[in-house]
Amino acid sequence: MARKLFVALVVWCVAGSAAAQSLAPPGWLTLEAGGFRLEGDQRAPDFGPHAAFGLGYNVTPYFSIFLRTGAGFAGGQNPNVKAWQRTLYAPVRMEFRINFLPLGRINPFVSASGGFFYWDARDAEGNTISLGESGSAQKGMNSFVGTGAGISLRLGARSSLDIGFRYDYTFTDRLDVRPTGNENDQPITGFVGFSFRFGQNFVDDPDDDGVPNSFDLAPTVPEDPDGYLDHDGKPEPGPGDLSVFDESVPVSQDTVAPIVIHHPPHVVESGHTVHLAADVYENSQLKVVALIYRRIGLKKWEVKRMRPVSGRLYEDTIPGFDLVVPGVEYSIVAVDQALSGVGYSGLPNRPNVIRVIEHGPTWRFLGGVFGTIGMGTVGYLLWHKQQP
Repeated sequence: MARKLFVALVVWCVAGSAAAQSLAPPGWLTLEAGGFRLEGDQRAPDFGPHAAFGLGYNVTPYFSIFLRTGAGFAGGQNPNVKAWQRTLYAPVRMEFRINFLPLGRINPFVSASGGFFYWDARDAEGNTISLGESGSAQKGMNSFVGTGAGISLRLGARSSLDIGFRYDYTFTDRLDVRPTGNENDQPITGFVGFSFRFGQNFVDDPDDDGVPNSFDLAPTVPEDPDGYLDHDGKPEPGPGDLSVFDESVPVSQDTVAPIVIHHPPHVVESGHTVHLAADVYENSQLKVVALIYRRIGLKKWEVKRMRPVSGRLYEDTIPGFDLVVPGVEYSIVAVDQALSGVGYSGLPNRPNVIRVIEHGPTWRFLGGVFGTIGMGTVGYLLWHKQQP
């Protein structure tokens, strides 16, 4: 009888429907503050405050575009212009960011940027400095190119903390009111920022809970990710007191189905093996715990008996060669010896869905190349001695 039930379950899998989702690149609002330093021809440059905000857009999880604006000011010791106190620097930049580990809690990134800026060199009283016989005001507009690097720490599903720096190379040598030396002025900014995501990650997931709309029983209400029936997109009460599942009931008296507690992953990189774990609660004896999966778009399901690890924990994997775009759908099912019912996370006609993103190694290679070139250039410009 147990064999027949399990075979029937597998046959039922074949009737399950597949659903693919495409990315809906989310937007970002960023707010940041930090310190600003003007690397120019002055001695002992000091640090001043900096603040900025911006809007971003994920072209892919690995590549983002930001439009930023902000302002900062800093000064230093200039022996030629005693009245110089500080320079206001207000850039508007287009920034291109490469994310190395966009699915991780800690995501290193490098960036390249360019744009234009307004600058205003002021004296101790806050007035714009004028120089030369014509009384030329030391302010105006110019352009720059830049680079940067940092890490993004994921705080939640829609927020992150960014820590990093930016280096700008301006096409002027006037910001420090000393147009001498053999290179242009270079603003350097260290920042701490907060990013807030708006929009949804996937086209067919309006409540952004990771469950495709075609499988979601509550498309406008997010699932409560507690590990219990997280596959259906509908928040429901928990399983109750699991301590009663103490495996002490004789098989002949077992009338309660097992309960599967499993936290499904929603997005992975292509080619990466997925490790799945489930806690299975049973009040008598288990017959089998199985992983049933297939690539989205295929008809055939693969069935694997999950390995008991310790206590109630069972584990298994979906191999990397099955992790291809658009993704994989799967179910974890448990059947007890009494055949009292099926415990599950995901059903073959309403499975857990893992979306797959690709080209991660390519983006990391490009990020490494641009990061090495950018940081090498910054190091050279900062540490070599200028000509007077």
